[in-house]
Amino acid sequence: MVEIIVSMMMLAILAVVLAPVIIGGVRATAKMSTIATATQLVNDGLETQRASLGTGGCPSTAPPATTTTDARGVQLTREISFPNLSACATTGLLDVTVRVSTAALTPLFPAGRVLSSADTKVYVS
Repeated sequence: MVEIIVSMMMLAILAVVLAPVIIGGVRATAKMSTIATATQLVNDGLETQRASLGTGGCPSTAPPATTTTDARGVQLTREISFPNLSACATTGLLDVTVRVSTAALTPLFPAGRVLSSADTKVYVS
């Protein structure tokens, strides 16, 4: 009987020691999943702009921001901007910036935190 109590106590101590490591791993996995979703949204935004600007000429304005909810329920806002739009002629290089940030406060991220962004140049013809 004493041996069973001692072994249960040792298991309880081991569980208390390992619990923070397991919880930290779960939180890190949740963060990485959301960041991966944000990175995919950035890539999709870049590809969309490459396809639409390639033959459409210079745009008059940047597209409106879009909000998406990932699998974990985090709302992500994708913004696309053209920093040198005023210098864009009918053809030439146009800078494209895509940025994805959190739309609201979450347990893992503060509101407005940029999770992923990318800049590229697109040849407008």
